[in-house]
Amino acid sequence: MNLIRIPEWRVALHETIETHRREPFVWGRRDCALFAADCVNAMTGADLARGFRNSYRSPSGAMRALKRAGYSDLLALVSDQFEEIHPILAGVGDIAAFVGEETPWSLGIFAGPRVTVLRVDGLGTVDRSLTARAFRIP
Repeated sequence: MNLIRIPEWRVALHETIETHRREPFVWGRRDCALFAADCVNAMTGADLARGFRNSYRSPSGAMRALKRAGYSDLLALVSDQFEEIHPILAGVGDIAAFVGEETPWSLGIFAGPRVTVLRVDGLGTVDRSLTARAFRIP
């Protein structure tokens, strides 16, 4: 996929993160994977979650949706779309992957020294040193 960040991507990313701060977590509408996809969409104009939105309502439903699309898990989908990099090389807007609690993997967005994440209890940040894998958004 040939993505390019739009000129005002930092503003668009910030606005997207703030939108997620005000809205509750809902599987299939506003979860960690869709948060990351919304951030990528804000930065590039490409909606990589088209076809996944509103197609599941639970962690097990998310896994079934991924399997229907031909992916073993969320990380397989992200790996298929983006170049993997060492987490220490990740910059603002790149995708962070963590071992998940309810699903095998959870996603966040690098935002400087911390990673912004969307959890069931809302938007927050974690130290970037907790990142298991990272992916470059061109």
